[in-house]
Amino acid sequence: MLIVDGTLVPTRDHAVAEQSKNYRYSTNHQVVIVADTRLVVVVGRPLPGNRNDCRAWAESGAKDAVGKTMTIADGGYPGTGLVMPHRRAKGQGDLPDWKQEHNRSHK
Repeated sequence: MLIVDGTLVPTRDHAVAEQSKNYRYSTNHQVVIVADTRLVVVVGRPLPGNRNDCRAWAESGAKDAVGKTMTIADGGYPGTGLVMPHRRAKGQGDLPDWKQEHNRSHK
């Protein structure tokens, strides 16, 4: 099982970097690790820092490198096919206990 998350790396090279949500010029790097050992297995190609994680996942090459291996992610990857935490639907009350427990183990 793998874990993916994006990280913003501040840089002065404006050839790739763009202003990101923290108002610094940065690049978005997708980092994939093995869940058990925390060994880094993939670092995607750097993209402009204003790219959101779900778009950067596909464009950086990390998605292709992982293939069909089960990969978990945070809530920033909707529609990517990755395993993400459960969310409440609009107008729904609290999540059922089993979904809350699953989210706890996910974190």
